[in-house]
Amino acid sequence: MEENVKKPLNLQFFADEASEQPEADTEKAKTESETVQTDIKKIIASDPTAQAQFDKMVQKALNTAKTNWEKEQKPNQDAAQRLEQVEAKYTARMIAAEMRAVGLEYGLLDANDAMRLVDTTAFEVSDDGTVTGVKEAIEALKTSKPYLFKVAEAAPTGQKKDVGGKVATATAETTLDQFKRMGYPARVEMKKSNPTLYNTLTEQERNASATGKK
Repeated sequence: MEENVKKPLNLQFFADEASEQPEADTEKAKTESETVQTDIKKIIASDPTAQAQFDKMVQKALNTAKTNWEKEQKPNQDAAQRLEQVEAKYTARMIAAEMRAVGLEYGLLDANDAMRLVDTTAFEVSDDGTVTGVKEAIEALKTSKPYLFKVAEAAPTGQKKDVGGKVATATAETTLDQFKRMGYPARVEMKKSNPTLYNTLTEQERNASATGKK
């Protein structure tokens, strides 16, 4: 009676067979390609018009491949274009906001007019929204085109002007003579900040005017 003895399995046998298969497939494909090329050369050699026909076939295949590739790339190109448009709008809004904010400090009358006169491509917008170059551009614009900015009024003695040219709030030491030289914006500011003094000086000015007429 034969004993049922398990023999060890030779795994290397299967591994060698599997590793030889890809090499065989590659060699087969290479042979088939060489055969096709040889046949094409024979056809071209026997028929003078075959070369032109073959060239047309190759060109048609290339055009088809190019068309298919462009179709595959189009969604990515559209997405990139939309992203560029969004970034451009964001940059333009940040620059416009910075122009208005800085322009207000310098007494700029119309930020939109200023935007048309400066090279906005020279401005840089960082990832956190910080815009650089606007202040320098407005300073240069104020020198070259001062008519775009508010004209600072002459402030009476003892008063200061802010950057926009407005007269600062009057103090209790403001005299009637100083009050008479104040412009309309300065008087409006005094009326808001110190209505008692404003009423007093207005009354004095009115009485002085009535006395002068007599």
